[in-house]
Amino acid sequence: MVFNQNFGARPNAQRQPSGWAGCGVAWLSLVLAALPIRAEAAQPISAAFPAVPAAAVEPVSPQPEPVSYPRRSALHHLFCYFPSRASDLLDIVKCNVGFGLGLCVNVRPTKSLQAGFGAYDSVRIGLRGRRFPFWHEWSSEGGFDGLYWEGGETERGFYEFGGTVHLLIVGLEAAIDIEETLDFVLGWFGNDPADDDFR
Repeated sequence: MVFNQNFGARPNAQRQPSGWAGCGVAWLSLVLAALPIRAEAAQPISAAFPAVPAAAVEPVSPQPEPVSYPRRSALHHLFCYFPSRASDLLDIVKCNVGFGLGLCVNVRPTKSLQAGFGAYDSVRIGLRGRRFPFWHEWSSEGGFDGLYWEGGETERGFYEFGGTVHLLIVGLEAAIDIEETLDFVLGWFGNDPADDDFR
């Protein structure tokens, strides 16, 4: 008698997975059963980033206040008045002598209208305002009017009226600063456009 291989099997019944597949399905079922399933309303993304307390935020430092000079007595102003006028007078005139190698001629009604050419390297002594009257200066320059080229370390104000001459080993410079002249005149009436009075 020949037995059917499907003897005892229920017709139309689905076969259960066996082997590794069966173990995997079983473990997956256990894991899913262990997970808590809660139906909650979706939270906004801001809930994941709590707000920083106001006390934890560093305050912005205020802008520095402008510097204001303390009020001075009338005696203090009188004490500084005449030294300031004398210093303003010194600022007007520039007159010095230079010693060093060079050949240069420069004439300047103002620095924007100057003309000349040459070069020199010299040690100079003389008046240059209220600054130290001994310094080193060199220049390489040339041109006319707006095409004037100037290189080096010269100390010429934009509103100077004067000139510079250097012949071989000796040079001479003489000039009057128009801007400093105006500062000197207005200083007698309590104004200080150059902001260089003693306080």
